[in-house]
Amino acid sequence: MKTVIRFVTIVCFALFSTAVLAQEPTGAIEGTVTDPQGAIVQGAALTVRNAATNFARSATSDDNGHYRISQLPPGTYEVKVSGTNFKTSVVSDVVVAVGQTLPLDVHLEIGVTSEIVTVAEEATYR
Repeated sequence: MKTVIRFVTIVCFALFSTAVLAQEPTGAIEGTVTDPQGAIVQGAALTVRNAATNFARSATSDDNGHYRISQLPPGTYEVKVSGTNFKTSVVSDVVVAVGQTLPLDVHLEIGVTSEIVTVAEEATYR
């Protein structure tokens, strides 16, 4: 009986340890890139950068205008989005927390990439 209890205890400990270690100490940002009419923007280049640490990651919107940037350490980020024939959009003060997937849809304005539109509203977790 003691052997069975010991075995069950070891198995439970091993399973619990694996579950705890599997948790990511990071977050993510995801959303859709659209134009002024609400149509999707394929192939938009996105870069997120943490100003405090200079940590950065990049992605490209897919055929549905969707993007996901994962494995972001917690912190405050700037999200820069650009696309062909669109002004570059910059969203500041995007706060990412551990275990969070922050929804952030970006709307690009028609123009040249060298023009920059700064979005002043804060991105918040929904």
